[in-house]
Parts: sequence; structure tokens; C-alpha cells
Amino acid sequence: MRPSDYADLLTLDQGSRPGWENADNYANCCDWNYRQWAWQFLRRNPFYQLDSHRPGPTSKAKAQKYGRENMKHYNTPYTARDDAERCWHPELLVGVDACHSATGRSVTYNLERGQVAIVFDLGVTLKGGRSAIRSMLANARLDLYTELEKFERSVLKPGSSRPKIKKPRLNKLLLRLRMCDAMWKKATDDELLRVLYPGYYLKGNSPTPDERAQLVRKIRDDQRAAIQLMESGYLELVPLDYFSEEPLQSK
Repeated sequence: MRPSDYADLLTLDQGSRPGWENADNYANCCDWNYRQWAWQFLRRNPFYQLDSHRPGPTSKAKAQKYGRENMKHYNTPYTARDDAERCWHPELLVGVDACHSATGRSVTYNLERGQVAIVFDLGVTLKGGRSAIRSMLANARLDLYTELEKFERSVLKPGSSRPKIKKPRLNKLLLRLRMCDAMWKKATDDELLRVLYPGYYLKGNSPTPDERAQLVRKIRDDQRAAIQLMESGYLELVPLDYFSEEPLQSK
């Protein structure tokens, strides 16, 4: 999906989508957890919109394609019930302690300190397709972070600092979400520059040609990042709710 194609792919009613021009229209995003951010990006995916708008006997298979257990209609609000029902594959796919070969024989690993082994069941891809792979990788990343914390506690001296897990900041996620809505409205580069990248327009100054070219490249990068979050990147946000109770940071 290319940024220039996005608006034309949206053929259904977009409901009460916020106006991208004003960040205040997204004021409640400060209360969202990572799973709600994941939903906000997925529900803006035009292909998911079409699939969720036409439920039927294959709804379960459709949901698995997007890394979900059910096809929630794209215009349905996110509620606490969504968290309670654990509808995302990364919430349901768990690691295993044993390793087995393709023939079913048990295999024993002699792991040294600091080493971990993770087993992936490729059988789930028969139903979930590539989204299952993304879900398993996201869950494996979460498992690795957990094991890393245990390892660091065992080797670091008291008072030593541990590297923090890098999480997407709220302001970055909000920029990507506003970019999705701006692409829907077919906002021009000049409109995007003035609203989302206003620094060069302060005090009546306009960017030089070189500065403008650099900013346009940044717009394209942010548009591609927004599309990536709608297409599959949302699945990587889901496990972050289980890794730490720390709230999203704004900057």
C-alpha cells in the first residue's frame, strides 16, 4: 500500500474519525494502552475495514489473517472488554520449555549461562498465515526481554543500571496516527509541513528549497511508517502492555 493510494482504498464510511489538523482532537489518546494503539492503527487499514464489514462463516479465518481472534468491526469503539477478552494473537501465543525436532523426537540443549532457546510452532501458520509469524516473533521478543531481565539481575552488581527496553513514545505514535488521517484527507505536503512540522514556518519564515526537500523526505518516511503500523506493525505494540506497567511516555 502506497501513501498516494491510501485515500482511494478507503471505500467505506469512516465514522467520526478525528480531524488530523488539531492534536486536541486526539486528547484521549493519553489514556490508551498499547493494545488500544494497535487497534487504532488496524481499524484504519482499508483491507481490514472491508473484511470486518462483511462478516460471515470465514470471519475466524479473516481475523487470524490480522493476528486477532475475532473480527471486530472497524467502527466499533475500543473498550475494557477488549482487554479482558485477549483478542490478539501475541496475547495468546506462549513459549514452550521443550524443543522437538520435525520428526517429533525430543532434543536436549546444553545451554550455557546467558543462553536461551525458543521453539516456534509453524503449524499455527496453516490458519493464521504470515500474521501468525509476526505474532510469534512479537511474543518471542517479549520472552527474550523477560529472560534478559533475569540474566541481568543475576550478573549485575547492586545499584548498576540496566539498559531500558526502547518503546515507541506517545508523540511518535500520535504523529503516525495523525498521518494516517491526513493521508485519508489527501493533505498536501505544504499542509503537512505547516501543521505537523511547523518549526520552519515560525515568525513567517519559509523553508529554503533544500530544507523543504529534506522535510518532504521526512514526510514520506513518516507516511511509510504510518502505513507499516496499519499493515502489520500494530502487532508489535500488543506485547508491550505485558512487559511493563509503566505508562507510555509522551516524549
